Amino acid sequence: MSKEQSCYLNDLKSAAKNMIRFSGSTDFVDWVPRYFVDRIRARHISVALYDSAKKIFPIRASSGKGKIPPSLIAFDSSSPLVQWFADNPRQETISSAAPKNTARSEHLSQSQTQKAREQLRRYHVDICFKIGGRNAMTGYLLVGARADETSFDKADKAFLKTIADDITVEIEKEEFRHRSLFDPLTGLLNRGTFNLHLAKVTQHEKRTGLAMIDVDNFKKINDQHGHPAGDQVLKIVAQRIRSGLRKSDKVFRYGGEEIAVLIEENSRKPAQLSADLQHFKKKALKVMERVRKKIAGRPFVFDDKELFVSVSVGVSFCPENRRGEPEKLLKEADQALYASKHNGKNQVTVFCAKA
Repeated sequence: MSKEQSCYLNDLKSAAKNMIRFSGSTDFVDWVPRYFVDRIRARHISVALYDSAKKIFPIRASSGKGKIPPSLIAFDSSSPLVQWFADNPRQETISSAAPKNTARSEHLSQSQTQKAREQLRRYHVDICFKIGGRNAMTGYLLVGARADETSFDKADKAFLKTIADDITVEIEKEEFRHRSLFDPLTGLLNRGTFNLHLAKVTQHEKRTGLAMIDVDNFKKINDQHGHPAGDQVLKIVAQRIRSGLRKSDKVFRYGGEEIAVLIEENSRKPAQLSADLQHFKKKALKVMERVRKKIAGRPFVFDDKELFVSVSVGVSFCPENRRGEPEKLLKEADQALYASKHNGKNQVTVFCAKA
């Protein structure tokens, strides 16, 4: 082994250690191109990840000379590269150069393979690795040609595949974490996450309010228009609630058609906290009244039908002398919510202790 090869191997080992160290960080995918582009001596490295909402593979991160700008490319189902990998799920990489041994791709459509290679050349990509499992496509690792114009050897490609596999693992971990924290229908934080946050906020010194929101006549919507209509209503209600809240407020799907909102004093320093509890209550009620109006203010459309939906809201507050009592804060918000329902619905009620 030459001195240069030995140095390169040691560099790759060091890179592997860094991959382990950065594993689990929120910016792992952004870090990969920045870290590896010089270490494998590529002109650029880019990562394209699947966007399920838009059904495309936009560039998520890119680094190096001549890197691919995110605005330049977003592979979709019509892309020759996407089609090539979709039709050949066992293939993990494709090169822009024609392979020396054509037997490997005898079973592939020559025109399809040629189109995929032409697309890679168009973006100055030498090698493309699939990110995702054998039957799932979540993205691409796009590697530009070597800066010194030498070819990537088998060891290089094996290491690049390791990088692609590691990105796959990180994405799967993030998806698992997301499923454990968020409600799949509405995209809101789920009840388990709510319980953790409620226990936490009732311990610190910032003023805290809890709003319980319930969709009025939700059973009637399901009975008359079907459960798909009910699901659509819940999604839009969740969107309108989020659009009416402040950045410091947190919203959760508590269960069924019920949504919880934790309202916190948004001052960062204890010295800046409102001295008057009534002032904080007024601000919190203003926020929840804005949310109520956003939902009742315009109809929901489902199958070209207009559905008019409203919500009832119950709000309770955690005074300083009752810290560490999340169950009581929740019980009081539920009682206020019941009062809103009992008194005609489509209104905000604040818990008031009986004398």
